[in-house]
Amino acid sequence: AFWQRPEAVRALGVTGVAALFGLLSILALRRQVRQRTAELVEVNRQLRHEIGERTRAEKRVALALDAEREVSRLKGNFVSMVSHEFRTPLGNIQSSAELLADYSHRLPPERRERLLRSIVESTQDMAHIMEEVLLLSRVEAANYPCQPDRFDLADLCHRLVDDQHTATGR
Repeated sequence: AFWQRPEAVRALGVTGVAALFGLLSILALRRQVRQRTAELVEVNRQLRHEIGERTRAEKRVALALDAEREVSRLKGNFVSMVSHEFRTPLGNIQSSAELLADYSHRLPPERRERLLRSIVESTQDMAHIMEEVLLLSRVEAANYPCQPDRFDLADLCHRLVDDQHTATGR
């Protein structure tokens, strides 16, 4: 029989060894592929985690930036409001002082007294506004606790009306 000849046995032996070597190589390569696949899966998991962390960090930065923009807008509004609040008493002081300077000799004593009182009250209002601004800066710097206080709304409204009458002459 053909397979019993020495050359055939040798050929079958070499083929068997080659097949065995090929099989072992394939098994070794499959093992390497599994190891590399496991490593890549782990690297991908780590990358997904890092991407998630960066995404969360970007959201925190965006929120902080939005908050900073809001603070900047509020500060701008505050400066605008404070400058407006200063203009009203300054206008009262200026108009009352000009009336006193130009027409003091023609004004009745009660009108002069009212103009002087308006000047004094307006300077007091400005001092009060300045104290509030300073208090706000101290609160911001030192975290003062809020201490609400009662006030007379009717008195505030009367003062506003008086200020407007003085400022506009009506």
